[in-house]
Amino acid sequence: MVRNLPLSMLALLIAADGCARSPAPSLLLTPQTRFGLGEGYGPGIIAVNARALRFELATAAQVIVLRVTEDGIEQVSPNSGRDPAVARGPHWVKVAPERRPVDVAGPDPADFQSAPGSLSCVPVLDPNLNAKPNPSCVERVSPRETRPRNAGPVRLSDAINDIGYWLLIVSDARTPADELKHRLGRIESADTPLLTLVQELPGVLVGGRTTNWAAYYVGFAEVPAPAR
Repeated sequence: MVRNLPLSMLALLIAADGCARSPAPSLLLTPQTRFGLGEGYGPGIIAVNARALRFELATAAQVIVLRVTEDGIEQVSPNSGRDPAVARGPHWVKVAPERRPVDVAGPDPADFQSAPGSLSCVPVLDPNLNAKPNPSCVERVSPRETRPRNAGPVRLSDAINDIGYWLLIVSDARTPADELKHRLGRIESADTPLLTLVQELPGVLVGGRTTNWAAYYVGFAEVPAPAR
């Protein structure tokens, strides 16, 4: 039936469908922070959004990926059935909308294809997730969105979609999924500021077993798209 429509009518239908879709949210990021005594692990986190993270290793390592938000510490990788040992090269992990972790190697997920949060973009959050967006940065992250040049500060309460930190820990200390779950279950985090928690987790999880570890974290805030 569609193939019988005139080209002009088909173009109108496509345009109407595009107008009906909700604009993608703006993604605000902090610069990547790296700490720890481990050397030679490589670039670490190279791109993020609220639900996915891309990282790159210069050498094989035992890898832990956590997502730390007001809701708690989310174990993204390794999860059940996955090996914490990761080969050198690029990798990605993602969290499904219903928050089931997915740990996969291979082509980037649609999350990055539609709205990559490249860390080459000028950051628009400070380490404590206080934000004053850089309009040119937001436009490069999501070219389909624009913000007025006089856009003011973004309050944390405005970041209603998602806000928190991605934490990547690489080391030579093997931490299987069940052991990681057990260690995370023993951490009291209710009254700890998110940034403090992110900075303390690597030492708690692997620091007692090796000094050859490095950690990388990036803060993110997914802010509703501005009204057009």
